Amino acid sequence: MPSHGSTKRRSNSGVSGSWRRLCLLPGKARRPATKSLFPRPSELSAPMVEGRESPRHRVRKPAWIEYGGDKITCTVRDLSITGASLEVSDPKSVPEKFTLVIPEDGLRIACQVVRRTEFRMGIKFE
Repeated sequence: MPSHGSTKRRSNSGVSGSWRRLCLLPGKARRPATKSLFPRPSELSAPMVEGRESPRHRVRKPAWIEYGGDKITCTVRDLSITGASLEVSDPKSVPEKFTLVIPEDGLRIACQVVRRTEFRMGIKFE
């Protein structure tokens, strides 16, 4: 049974007294510290290991895909000595094996598709 001598106020707002004091005291922090959206360097995990055989170089070169007498225009988006990423309007229409022509570099390279997305293809050179 509570004693009648102590009158302890209890707020129904759900905010603790210490929180209220932090918000009202001048020169004190207005809110408790929250976790930053950006991790500290000590919180970062190990760097991602590149799984490719050779480094890629970002480029934007016009090219075309040749197969069976047909040509499809494309753009080379990144390039390495082992393969490339191509931007194509419809990657599903391109066969598994074809010849990539990059006129800017004077190249004609036999290729094989290794992955496809909605507008990109990953290829390896044969």
